[in-house]
Amino acid sequence: MPDDNYYQILGLTPDTATADDIKANYRKLAMRWHPDKNNGSKQASEMFARINEAYSTLSDAAKKAEYDLTHNFSDSVGERPFYGFHFNYRTNHSRWEKWNGDDISIGIEISFLQSLRGVNDFPIHVTRECDCPKCRGTCAERTVPCERCAGTGKVVDRSMIPQPCPNCNGVGAILTNPCEVCSGMGRVIVSEDVRIDIPCGINHGSILRTAFAGNGGHLGGQAGDVYSTVHIKNDSPYHREQQTLILKMKVPPETLILGGEVEVPLPLGGVEKKTIPPCSSNNWSFAIPGHGVPKIGMPNRRGILIVSLEADFPSKLTEEEEKVLKEYAKIRKKNGNG
Repeated sequence: MPDDNYYQILGLTPDTATADDIKANYRKLAMRWHPDKNNGSKQASEMFARINEAYSTLSDAAKKAEYDLTHNFSDSVGERPFYGFHFNYRTNHSRWEKWNGDDISIGIEISFLQSLRGVNDFPIHVTRECDCPKCRGTCAERTVPCERCAGTGKVVDRSMIPQPCPNCNGVGAILTNPCEVCSGMGRVIVSEDVRIDIPCGINHGSILRTAFAGNGGHLGGQAGDVYSTVHIKNDSPYHREQQTLILKMKVPPETLILGGEVEVPLPLGGVEKKTIPPCSSNNWSFAIPGHGVPKIGMPNRRGILIVSLEADFPSKLTEEEEKVLKEYAKIRKKNGNG
């Protein structure tokens, strides 16, 4: 069976493969399909396992001799169909069946400010698999019609029921000369930069879909999608609660006691001045409308910014400050407020 053909997995033919060929092809394929080089791709992991399985057998003289004998390779003569890496990329899908590509999930990280403003043309790096551009997924550079089935891929057995042709494995053609680009695998791994738009007001953990940017389909099948999970950095003094932003500001204690003016830094830049009434309590707060989080994709519909003022007490007093505060304490006590 093609799926068991270790020579085909390594892009070799039994008649001509030498020990050096086996080693060289193994190293090239193992490097190409190593999971660490393919972002942990499931398809790459499965390919890598099959490549190692094939090399483990063919690199051992005793195992190779037994394998050749078992699979009738020891006395093979003439041209044989080349199936390439006949790997069932997706469950229940044949190598020669058209199917759609799988989706890809990735994570992206943006700053807190970017989550408020939104980002156009945000770059994401996608590693995906697709049909080989040279052989178009057929695994070979040249095909010749199968004589046994006359290119139909089907033969009729004694029961008169059409069956896949055993000579060409139902392909209808004999595939020769493994493709040099994909080493006879029919699929390649490519890395691409894709640009996406991130709407303003997006939430941490939101998932954005980019259509047809995932793994390529096979033999003309539709490509999958890319799903990007958004992670927002904790790099801002503002705390978010739905559409409300909360900012804790430290001010001198005398500002809360005597009143005064404070400058509030706004999330998107600039400041807003606010007058603080005398005798304001610690953690006294106020709201600034229109400077909170926007509704997703609606930059002109923003929530509120709540500012909470905390007294910033000094760690040490001067003699003059201590004298004044003691005098203040005496007055408060004299007036019955001590």
